[in-house]
Amino acid sequence: MKIEIYSDIHCPFCYLGKRRLELDLANMPGGDQVEILYRAYVLDPNAPKFSGKSVYQAQADRKGMPVEEIEAAYRNIAEQGKAYGLNYNMDAIIPTNTIDALALVQFAQESELQSTVMEKLYEAYYTDGENISDQEVLKRIATESGLDGSLVADVLNSGKYQQKVREDDAQIRQQKIEGIPYFIVNGTHKFFGSDQIAKVVEALRPKLQEIKPSSGMVCEGGICRMG
Repeated sequence: MKIEIYSDIHCPFCYLGKRRLELDLANMPGGDQVEILYRAYVLDPNAPKFSGKSVYQAQADRKGMPVEEIEAAYRNIAEQGKAYGLNYNMDAIIPTNTIDALALVQFAQESELQSTVMEKLYEAYYTDGENISDQEVLKRIATESGLDGSLVADVLNSGKYQQKVREDDAQIRQQKIEGIPYFIVNGTHKFFGSDQIAKVVEALRPKLQEIKPSSGMVCEGGICRMG
């Protein structure tokens, strides 16, 4: 069972969707059997690594919208996040180019540490106000996630993983998908938006119910009992 998630660190709803999915899977029998694969969708591939703008101004300029409207939207997301234990510090965000950060996520796949790296990138960006295109920041995140931080410079300078990011991005754009988070369950069921998590989990249920726990438990009707 697999869920592919197309996302970008720039996307506050992607962080929310990640947390909601993890909570739902944690409360679902067999949820720990689900493989989650993070793929890249680059919202702004031409973004500078540092612009000096607030996230509100950067988004307003990109979307051609009033700053006040962007700020109100971000504050609304921050309020939603509180219910799931997320601390969005929107005023502290440093808008940047996320391609290197997403490349680190691709590298982490080889060590099955994508989810951990994604979580730390989100925390650095949305809570701690760090520049996640800075190699020193990425090196620290890699080390804290269980990766060999000394490899980060070589990994990013090679261009190999940035190319994987661009391939993911191109592939999903060919399908005319223009927003994230975007979820693909077992290669067939497709859902868009952090408010679709219940449907994502429901699409997994038939396969999850086929699992026979090795501990002697029997799971059915949403309840697990000792067999």
